[in-house]
This record gives sequence, structure tokens and C-alpha cells, in this order.
Amino acid sequence: MRKRIIAALMTLCMALSLLPGQVLAAGAAQTGGAETAKGAGRVYVNEPDAQVALLQRTTQNPVTDEAALAAAIGQSGTVTLGADIRISSTLVIPKDTYAVLDLNGYVLQMTGSGSVFRVEREGDLTVKDTSTDNRAHTFTVGSDGVWALDDGGEKTVTGGVITGGNAEYGGGVYIERDGRFALEGGSIVGCQAVYTYAGGSGSGGGVRVSVDGSFEMYQDAGIYGCVASGYGEGDGSGGGVEIDGGGSGESGTFVMHGGTIASCVAGRMGGGVGNDGVFIMEDGAIRSCSAIGYGGEEAMGGSIRFSGDMTISGGTISAPGSTGKQHIFGRGAFTISGNAQIDASMTLEGDLYADGGTVSGVVTSKGAITGSEGAAGTTTFTKAVENEGTIRGGVFEGEVTNKEDGTIKDGTFKKKVENEGTIEGGTFEGTVRSRTRYGAQKAAVIRGGTFNGPVESYSGIENGVFAGTCL
Repeated sequence: MRKRIIAALMTLCMALSLLPGQVLAAGAAQTGGAETAKGAGRVYVNEPDAQVALLQRTTQNPVTDEAALAAAIGQSGTVTLGADIRISSTLVIPKDTYAVLDLNGYVLQMTGSGSVFRVEREGDLTVKDTSTDNRAHTFTVGSDGVWALDDGGEKTVTGGVITGGNAEYGGGVYIERDGRFALEGGSIVGCQAVYTYAGGSGSGGGVRVSVDGSFEMYQDAGIYGCVASGYGEGDGSGGGVEIDGGGSGESGTFVMHGGTIASCVAGRMGGGVGNDGVFIMEDGAIRSCSAIGYGGEEAMGGSIRFSGDMTISGGTISAPGSTGKQHIFGRGAFTISGNAQIDASMTLEGDLYADGGTVSGVVTSKGAITGSEGAAGTTTFTKAVENEGTIRGGVFEGEVTNKEDGTIKDGTFKKKVENEGTIEGGTFEGTVRSRTRYGAQKAAVIRGGTFNGPVESYSGIENGVFAGTCL
């Protein structure tokens, strides 16, 4: 934060030195001070017109009604709420506008239809909450999972709140292509993305990031009780956040520097996060989210559903009470490293780059479990792993089943390994039982590895180092 402030001050000084004297005088007379063109820690040094607009703008603080808020938020600068405000239509952040909203502990509630905010192409919105009053707001959980603002409700959120948004895309905030949004403080609560006709699919209950758009979330921010659903029992994706991905490498981006996404629901996939673009989680928590399929059964990706790239280097993902095997479900590339902690089941059809962190949920892998080139760390798996792809690394503290199409090339295996496929390498501390499954198309085989525990082989052994008994 200190570095960000220093960088902003240096940029401001440069901008002031380049401005004509009459502009500086006008700016000082109008504002009594200066603001930097800031959004999610970014300073726009190559956009002097936007900087001049910020310097000249009269800050309208605080605002206490819809009309004043709508007028102020459509311009560059900072707007502070001075009361709870209800709005009947979407607040729009136009192109080349750098707006900062300070919730100041109050509630911004949509009472009409549509997203609470729409960030247009090349627009920029930052939401923060500087209040220290710890105002508490209560919510009641509906049968659809949406948290609705309600005095005396069972859920409490402290600080500024954005709530009540309902749209097909981005109930809380809809970020258009090339738009930018930063949630530095405050919470998005009880917003929903829902289609109202048969076959439609709601996308991004809390936030929806379009192709080439970006969303950054920070430590003091939260997204709670948001829902994405379709018509009736139609599909929905990204109860908390949905990240769009197009062709030719075009992707929306969500960077979670911190904060919490909790108790969000999707109609079929991606209760917490639905990712077709790029998702980077550096810290924070995703917990108690769910995806509900037809008939009420657990569906794909209660915590996260991804087909785009995903990197998790810190924070926690948990699904208390879940009994399903695909709370994280993905087909894209997934990298886990650092001190990341995943306490949820995973079904992975793409490659997992296991560079660190801990996975404490049951894992089904159909791609590769491997390491990134040059990575110093490796991931620890504490529960059962079922492998239908290739294992090239990792520390496995739970039992491992290597299926017929699976291959183990490396890794450390501390408990029992059931081999129905191929073992070519690795270090095995527990019992290894190798046998061909009835009706299999190919035989189980051991071609290499170091076996410090007993080996029970009912199929071929071609090579290996055996320190224990071999039957």
C-alpha cells in the first residue's frame, strides 16, 4: 500500500509540472486538493486528459440520493455515500471514466431490475469502504440461496454493502470488454444473474468479467450469498464471479489478492467462481459455495468450475459438508503453489502443475499431475487420489489408485498404491498391489521405481529397486 501511495504521489507531481498555470489555478480553486486517477492500485500515467479531469473535478461528497449518485459516479473522481441509497436503474461508468465509490459503511440497494453497476468499455470503477463505524446489516437467506436485505435476518455483514442487483449478466457488477473493476473494500451481497426464459443461463451473480475485462479483489472485500441460475431449473455459472473467455487467446481476468467469496450458488456449475478466462488467487478464501444440478444433486464445481487457466498461490478453498467429488471441476491448466490450501474435492481433466501448497480433498485426475519447469516446491495430497492420466510428481499421503490408463513416472507415495496401469518410477513407502483389472484392455505392469514397502504383484514386473518383500 505504501508503495502504491508513493507511486501515485510521484505521478501526480509529474502531471502538475506539465499543466499550464491557469489549469492548476482552476483545479486548486475547485477542489482544494488533488486526486490521482486510481483504480485497483493503478496510476494512469499515459492519460493526461483523465488526470486533468480529476484535478479539476469538484468532489461531490457525501451523496445521499439516487439522482446525485448517478450524476457523480458517471464522472472521474471519488464519490462517498452519506446515507443508505436505493436505486431503480443501473449506475453506468462510461468510457475513459475513472470512478471511485466509497461506500462509507452504507448500503447501496438496487430496487429495480438490472445490474447495480455496468462498467462500459475502457471505463474503470473502484469500490472501497473507509468507514470505521462497523455498521452491521442483516440478511435472510431465501430458498434460492439469495441473501436478501432484511432487518433481523440470520446473516450479518459489517461495513458497506452493494445488494439487490439482478440481471442476465453480472447482477452486482457487469464489466464490459476492456472495462476494469477493483473491489478494495465493502461487500457485494445477495445479487443474482438469472435468465427469465427457458434454456437461458445466468452468468456472474456477483460480478461478470467480459473478454479483455479485469476484476481485482482485495483483503477487505467480500462477495456473499449471490446466485447464478437459469429459467426454472436452467443452467447458471459463476454464482460469485464469472470470467468470460473468447477465442484467439481473448480472456477476462480475475485476480483475487484477498477477501472472501462465500455461500454463493450456481444453477449447474461454478458456485463460487466460473472461469473460462484467467483466474489468479493469491490470497483470501472461497468457502461454502455450491452448484446445484437437476433434482437438487451436487453438480460441477461447487467452489470453482474452470476451462480457462487457473493459478492458486495462496488462500484457502473449502467446502464443509460436501460429499461430492467435483467441488473443483476443470478442463484447463491449473497451477497450485506457495501456501495454498484446498480442502475440497477435485475432478481434473486438464493438467495440474503441483508446485506447492496442500490438497486435502479427494482428487480424480484425468490429465497430468506434474511440476512447472524450475519450480522449487511440490504439492502434498493428504487424501485419496485416483489417477487416469500421468503422475510425474507430488507427495501423496493418502491412498492412490492408478487406473488402467494411468501411469506413475515419479512422486513420493506414503500409503497403499493400487496399480491397474503402469508404474515407471517414484518412491513407494507403503504397500503396492499391482494387478490387471478383469476385462481390461491392457495388463498392469511395474517397469521401475523404488519400493521400500511390500509389493504384491499379480501381473508383470520388469524392473525396479525392491527393499521390501515382493510377492
